[in-house]
Parts: sequence; C-alpha cells; structure tokens
Amino acid sequence: MRIATCSLDVLQAAIVKWRPDAIVSAFSPSRPMDRPWDGPWCPMAFYDAEGAVPMGIPMARPMGMRGPGMGRHGSGMGTVSLPMDHHVRGMVAWVQAQASQRLLIHCHAGLGRSPALAIVALMAVGMEARDAVDTIVHAVLKASPNRLILRHAEVILG
Repeated sequence: MRIATCSLDVLQAAIVKWRPDAIVSAFSPSRPMDRPWDGPWCPMAFYDAEGAVPMGIPMARPMGMRGPGMGRHGSGMGTVSLPMDHHVRGMVAWVQAQASQRLLIHCHAGLGRSPALAIVALMAVGMEARDAVDTIVHAVLKASPNRLILRHAEVILG
C-alpha cells in the first residue's frame, strides 16, 4: 500500500495529482466537510487533541455524518470529540476492507492527525510500528503525529 498525506487546503489538487483508491478525512466536528469525491471515503470527526479539549470548543458530532470514525451510532450528538479507540478500530477495519493500493489521508493542516492515521494504516496492513513511524516521519518532515491516536493504535494493533 502506498499512502500520501496532505492538508485540507490542497486536498482537491492531491486527488487530481495522486489519484488515490480511497480517502480518509480527519476533520474537526465544529467544521464538518462535504464528501471530497465519489470513491471510498472514511470520514472521521475528532479534534487534533491529545488530552482535554480546549474551552469553548463544542463537543458535538455533526448531524447526519456516517462513517467508521463518526462514533458508535453514526449520527447525532457525541459526548467526546477526542480521538477515541473506536475511531482507530473503525479506521483499521475500513483500511483492511478496502485493500487500497493508494490511500490518501488528510486533516486540516496535514501535520497531526493525518500522519498518525497514516502510521495506523501502515500498521493495519502489517508493517511493524517502528517502520511505520519512520516511514511517515521521514515523508512528512514537519509531522507531529497525534500521540493519542498512536496510543490507541498500540493497544489495538500491538
């Protein structure tokens, strides 16, 4: 599997240039996004936070959004907007079911959630954790993978 990551502001250009088989979108619940294309899509709504969500940020999931990363019930109000184990489990199952050759993963800035999810995706298809981290950190030079996502992945994938 080949993986590319990008920020939201270059997503459409990355789709045209890189021609992925599938896309994972990590976005903040307070900024829901439209489906970026007609192919396989895994929308995941949670903040790029590794602990408490900052004051003033709504703790709700957008209504009507569905996908592995949208919580246990698919739509309605959520109680937590941090990356949770069900986000990671859902994405792992989705990636494994897709059997994609070219996976594009994006988040708002392309530096926190998307590199962490790219590491998880590589682990989900059998790459050792250390190799997955090295691969992504060397490919995304300013990456700061979300540690909470990585902690969930360590528990889920070993």
